[in-house]
Amino acid sequence: MRIAQHIGCLVSACSLASAAPAAAQQPARPIIATNVSFFEEVELGDLTLSPVNIFHDTRCADPELCFQNNEFAISVIMFTEEGLREVILRLFEPTKVPGGVLTLTDTGTPPSRSGAIELDRYKLELAFRPAPQQRSASRTPGLPEA
Repeated sequence: MRIAQHIGCLVSACSLASAAPAAAQQPARPIIATNVSFFEEVELGDLTLSPVNIFHDTRCADPELCFQNNEFAISVIMFTEEGLREVILRLFEPTKVPGGVLTLTDTGTPPSRSGAIELDRYKLELAFRPAPQQRSASRTPGLPEA
């Protein structure tokens, strides 16, 4: 009876130990900030940033008649331990940043046929997906080391 209990415990512990690395690889849920204005300081998890400029805007007001690039990009200043860092975010393109991946997911305003759009009309949406935390797989608590 005792042997059966020990075997059952070892099987459970082994299955937990083999499942732990898979769980550590799961992508983290994104942290989303909505209605972000230019020059507003935003915290997304451990990441602090501020959108500061429209870097590129060639969006088409009518995509069916569009013969240009149809792109949108902004400049973002990130506040890091090493100091300020500028990153260009292109609409819908994930960008690797310290601690994860940052994506500009919405501009909050449609393209304009009549030229420039005032900065205060933009209500940006940003999604930050933290990098998965790597756990040490050295040993499982409660089990003897091999």
